[in-house]
Amino acid sequence: MSDFSFTGIEVKGIHKTIDSTKKAFPKTIEAVDSIVSSTVNILGYLPNTINEYVQNSLNKTRTKLHQKLQNTPPENITQPPVHIAAPALQAACYSADCDELHDMFANLLASAMNIEKQPFVHPSFIEIIKQLSPLEAKILSVTPFINQGSFPMCTIRLQVRGALHPLGEDFRRISTGVDLYKNIAIYNSDKSLPPLDFMQISSISDNLTRLHIISVSDHWLSDPNHYEDLLKIYKSYVATQCTYSEQEIAFIPFKGEFTAFGHQFFQSCIL
Repeated sequence: MSDFSFTGIEVKGIHKTIDSTKKAFPKTIEAVDSIVSSTVNILGYLPNTINEYVQNSLNKTRTKLHQKLQNTPPENITQPPVHIAAPALQAACYSADCDELHDMFANLLASAMNIEKQPFVHPSFIEIIKQLSPLEAKILSVTPFINQGSFPMCTIRLQVRGALHPLGEDFRRISTGVDLYKNIAIYNSDKSLPPLDFMQISSISDNLTRLHIISVSDHWLSDPNHYEDLLKIYKSYVATQCTYSEQEIAFIPFKGEFTAFGHQFFQSCIL
């Protein structure tokens, strides 16, 4: 067993096959220094403050990377591509205050250093993590949510009273009207997240769709029981609203699905 120097800090216990990774990091550290200097100059941070934050973040990355590689067979550990390692480390420098985002960068680096996972690591994953909010990162880190192939969604719509939906009397088909809230899903079923309002939920769904992590289907899940939690929220909302006799606030069921690209992102950055 040999030591591995990651950003100048000796890490005990990683197999000697990881030593070649050191060759990737001089340019990486130069890039980190450059981005830190630019941030100090543009935003006016005190150099010692921002440097302390960056070093703390790099230390956390080193520790997490060490932990994640402990269960990787030594023969599977390899040097990460510089085009993955350098920008991932740069981005990780500014994520130390969000464990979920920081974990994603550490997982991405660990995947890039695993010969079995490396072919599935895409450079765009770095940008995806950067474009997630801390709340979205936490949602994606909830394992039961990740394991669903498809999940219930709905649109809450103010419309002329429409025909009943095949799923039952609580559901409607679309008729003339306007969408009040689109792409509503249950993102806090594990109760570890704060209560979310419809605007937040819709925004989260739109961003995950934009990043091609999920896709929204016009089809629906065949079992109406899957929509039970969504219906409770919908009915609580309707109880506070007023409509004219010829209008209704309708529950339009459909489903969300995780894309193949989304599953690849999960395998590389979360699992």
